[in-house]
Amino acid sequence: MAQFRGTVEGNRSQVSRLGHKTSGLTTTCNGWNTGVECIARYNKEAERDEIMIFETSGSGYGGKRKHIHTVYSE
Repeated sequence: MAQFRGTVEGNRSQVSRLGHKTSGLTTTCNGWNTGVECIARYNKEAERDEIMIFETSGSGYGGKRKHIHTVYSE
C-alpha cells in the first residue's frame, strides 16, 4: 500500500501517482513565471508524514526555489 497519492487533471482525464515511505512523492504546478513544488516524505525521526511546499520561478527561466511551509499532522 502506498504512503502518498498525488493527482493531476488538465484538459484530459484525471490521473494519479503513488509514492511510498522510501520514495516519497514530488509534485509541481507551474505557470510561466511562478509555480510551486511539493515534496511529500516520511520523517523517520518525527515518525510522521510531511509535505514541504516551495515557491519556484515556474516553467520559464530562473532558479528561484524558496521554502514556504511544511505541513504535517500533530
